[in-house]
Formats: sequence, C-alpha cells, structure tokens
Amino acid sequence: MNCWSVLGISHEADARTIKRHYAALLKRYRPDEDPEGFQRLREAYEQALDWAKAHQDDTVDSSTNSASLLVPPPQTTPAASPPPAGQLAEQLAKVHQDGTVDSTINSAPLLVPLPDPIPVAGPTPAWRLAERLAAGLDTDCFDDRLEQAQRYACAREFESIALQRCQAFNIENARLTERVTNHFHWLTPWQSDHLSREALQNVLRNLKGYAQIGMAESLCGADTPYFLDYCQHLGKQSWLQSLDNAQWLHDSIAQTLLESSFWSDELFEALSTQLGWKQPRPPLRCDDRYWSQLLARKHRSIFLAEQQRIANQKSDSSARRAARFLFLPTTEDERMKMAAYFNTEDWALCEKLAQTAQQFHPELLAELPGLAPRTWRPLHRKPPVVPLVLAILSTTTFIAYRDFYRLGGNLYDTLLIWGLITIMLGTCGWLLSRFCLSLGLGHWRLDTRLQERYGRWLSLRRPPPLPIRESLPSGLLGGLLYVVQGLGPLLVYSTILVVMALLSRTRHLQLAVQWLTGPPASLRREVWLGIAIGLAASLITVMTVSANYRPVPPGYGLQAWPERLCAAQAETDTPCRQPQWYPPQQREQP
Repeated sequence: MNCWSVLGISHEADARTIKRHYAALLKRYRPDEDPEGFQRLREAYEQALDWAKAHQDDTVDSSTNSASLLVPPPQTTPAASPPPAGQLAEQLAKVHQDGTVDSTINSAPLLVPLPDPIPVAGPTPAWRLAERLAAGLDTDCFDDRLEQAQRYACAREFESIALQRCQAFNIENARLTERVTNHFHWLTPWQSDHLSREALQNVLRNLKGYAQIGMAESLCGADTPYFLDYCQHLGKQSWLQSLDNAQWLHDSIAQTLLESSFWSDELFEALSTQLGWKQPRPPLRCDDRYWSQLLARKHRSIFLAEQQRIANQKSDSSARRAARFLFLPTTEDERMKMAAYFNTEDWALCEKLAQTAQQFHPELLAELPGLAPRTWRPLHRKPPVVPLVLAILSTTTFIAYRDFYRLGGNLYDTLLIWGLITIMLGTCGWLLSRFCLSLGLGHWRLDTRLQERYGRWLSLRRPPPLPIRESLPSGLLGGLLYVVQGLGPLLVYSTILVVMALLSRTRHLQLAVQWLTGPPASLRREVWLGIAIGLAASLITVMTVSANYRPVPPGYGLQAWPERLCAAQAETDTPCRQPQWYPPQQREQP
C-alpha cells in the first residue's frame, strides 16, 4: 500500500491538499489509541510531501526550459510583419490542395490556436509503463521494480497488474504471490479500495492452495523440523491474521496430519505446543472433529508402537507370538508356520487384540491387512485331537481285555498292560502327527487345494479337515494297528473315528465338550457329570464281572475242607495228603 492510498488522494495532489487530508485523518488515527496506524499515516504524509515538492520542482524546470525554447533569439534586422488573416487562410488551403508550402508560412510564427486533441481509447502511459515494469516480475526484482513504479508515479497501475498476474494458479508463482500480498497488505483491512474483490478472492484461493501443497510436500519427506518451520512461516503471513483465515490454517494443518502416511508423536507434541492446541483454553484450535481424530491417531500410534515393541522381544510368550503374528509384516509361509504351532492361549490373545483394534483403532485394519480377522481366522485349524484320543483309548481297552484280562489276568496286571499300550499308541500317534504337520506345512498350498476339491469325499468330518496335515496321521496309525494287532483293533479304532466324524456334523459333540470342559455354572451340570461318571464305573464293573465268569466243575467247592483242599490240588502232580493237625479218627486209612 503506497502513501497515496493511505491518505486517500491522487498522486497529482499539491502540498495544500496533502496537509488537509493529513489533518482530517489525524482524528481517526490518534497516537495514543492507534500508534501503528499513526506511524503509517505519518510516513505516508512525509512521502507525499516529498513527492509533491519534487514534482513541483520538475514542473518549474520543464516550463522554464520550454519557454526558453519557444522564445526566438534576438534579431538585428527588423522582423517582418505577420500576414493578414485572409492571406494566411489562402496559404493553408493551398497546402492542403497541392502539398506545397510557402516560405512565408515557415518564416512567420503560427499564431492560430490549435483544436483540443480527441481522446484515444487505450491504456494510459502510466499503465504501459507499469506493464513494462511488471514484465518478468519475480521475488528477486520485485522491490526494485516497485521503487521504479513509485518514482514514475505508476505504483497504483503496477499493483493492479501484479494482482492480475497473481490470479493465475501456478506453483512457480507461489513465492511471488506471497511476497506481493504481504507488501500491498492484500486481504487485510489495509488493502487498497480500488482493487477488485473477485480478483482478491482468486488470490486468496491460490494462496490457500500453495499453502496446502507446501505442507503436504514438507510432511511427505518425513522432515519434521522443516514442517514445523513452514507452519510457523505461514502463521506470520499477513493474509492469515484474520480470524477466518487463521481458523482455516489450523484446520488445514490438522487435515494434512490426518491424511499423511507419516506420523510421529514428537511432531504432534511439538506442533501442539507451537500452535497452542493443548492449552486449557486455547485461543484458536482446529475443529473438534479434527482434534478428536488427531487424538485417536496418537493413541493408535502408541498402541501400535507398544505391540511392535512386544513383538520384537526375545522372550517366547503368547503375547509376543500374537503381536508378531498380527502387527509385523510376514510372508504367507511364515504365517502358516506360526499359526500351525499356536495354542489356545495364543489364539485367545489374537482375538482380544483384534477386538481392541476394531473397537478403538479401526484404521489399523486398513493399514495392517494381516490384522483383519478374515485373513488370520481361517488359519486357526482345530485338528481332531479328541476323536483320535478316544479311538486310541477304546482300542487299548479292547486289546487289554481281549489278550490279558479275558485269559485270566488280574485287574492290576490288566490295567498296567492297558497303560503301557496306551502310552505306545499315543507316542506313535504324536510322532505321526508331527511328521504330517511338517509335511503339510511344506506343501500347504497342495493341502489346501486337496481340501477344497476333495475334502468332502475324503472325510466325514465337517468342516472337512486338511488331508495331509489332519487326516493322514489317523490313517497311518490305523494301518499300524492292523499290522501289529490285526483286524479287531482296527475295527474298534475305525468305528470310534466314524462315530466322532458323524457327531461333528452336528453341534452335539461341540456342546458336550463345552459342557464337560466348561466351568461349573449350575447344579444341572454337576448332576449330569455325576451320572456320566456312574455309568462309566458301572460299565467297568460289568466288564470285570463278565471277565471273571468261568464254568465250575460238578461238586467243586461242595466237599469237606480237606477234600476241597485236595480238589484244589487236583491239577498238580503232588498227591493229596491230609495235614497232621487233622483229627486222627477222621484220617483215611491207607
């Protein structure tokens, strides 16, 4: 803004007009009430007086030079008298007719008054001069060009041309637009009144676009100090001092932070301190919805950093395995291997972490694809451990009953043999399961394709198990039973597996397992558990009685005591003799 705009007068005003306007404006800008406005008015007043004085001196000098050029030099001879008016008119007409000029016309002074010039439409000389000064304008030469415009009294035209140039959105002109806006106080109460409001709005839109691009580029490079310096630089711009534009700046900074892939807690804390966002009653802060999202992203960053710290620990725990499985980038093979060795506690912790992220930090599900439950829940396989254990126990019971207890072995020896067989079959089943697990992990893509295409035909269980990893161990163990024990144990083993597979097609088996393994919740559960234990004990008793049943020979156990004693020794080679303590009268005579 130049001195003429501050005083509200034209640059052609004289010193008297300048003083009159200055005195009138002193009533508005008092030194005690508005020192800055008074200082600006005083500087404009002094510049205008200097300009008026210099302009008056130049006018006097030019008029003196013009008068000296128009005054004829002194003549020694008397000057000829001017021709009459009629003769002069005839000579002028002759010039227009044949183009000849009489010598008397050139020698005599032309005293006829010239007509007023016709105004020609087009730019004024001041505008043309301002256009030449604005050609190739940039931030380096702006001050020099503006000084020249003020010197040649075309500063107002120079400002208008600069405003036209700044309306075009071009990122290369961002610095120039910012420099010109700050110098001429555009978009402030001190801007000139002759400027177009629509043009100023276009400049405001361009400045906002330049600021948003600059913030995004500075934050994209993860340069925290540069972003802080740039935000501080924007806060000092004159066009951002109004309440609406300052609010826009805070909202734009918050939006840039939310949309950027880069996030740093140190940057957020430093920016909040710099802008005063965390004060109890901040004078200005971003919109509440932006502020809540920023706080949520900060908490999300803290949550993610904590889980990544746990995942990088060296100790082997369920928390570390679950955090590494969900929050660290891994390949498909690594995820399959980790999921294969997870236990119940690991999966429960994965469910808890996924629910926490989905409830409080849903953006993490999009940032970390491996955290979404739809990606890792299918990896939670439930191998048929319970059916295999029941099949092994049933087969072991059948073998112990058939080969030991039925043939006369006592209960203690039978139970010992039953335990040994159970341990042997369980060890074989565990080794086969580990072998098939390693084989299935090495060829998990083939195993998955077999399950998808032929799983419903290869097994009666639902959902269909993985053929290599889950079905193959039970098949190999059945073949081993057939080779070692024959067809009978294999039939018992297969029958249990088929029955359990059919039960898996309904919810009865699942409900029974939950009922048996669940915590005590009601009297009904305790009663049914007691009934189940009683039925199991009754079954064992019936099997024991049936095993002890043998046919007794006629008269066995009905003789007198010595005869019973001899009857007990009938199967031995030792002859039966009556003991010495038996009464003599009852001894048999030899």
